[in-house]
Amino acid sequence: MKKLTRDMYKGAVGLVNDIMDDGRLFYLYDRWQDEKEYEDFTDYIEHTKKFIDEHGLTFVKMTKGFKITMKHNDIIVHIKINKNSANVTYEENK
Repeated sequence: MKKLTRDMYKGAVGLVNDIMDDGRLFYLYDRWQDEKEYEDFTDYIEHTKKFIDEHGLTFVKMTKGFKITMKHNDIIVHIKINKNSANVTYEENK
């Protein structure tokens, strides 16, 4: 088991901050709320995966509730998108 070091944490936080500042995840969330009866969620997963990968993290999974899981080195990051906010949590990859 690796200990979550400050440098590991800071690296992941910087990348996640870039992702959150972009606003694209909020846009996708809002669009899904409007279009979920008509559109395939797989398209949202593909857009999110490409976006996450472009920002230097590794996409792991995404739920229809807009909980996105990704990795950066030994850090697992969970982002839960809500209407006006996001909850971001970090954990070490055991």
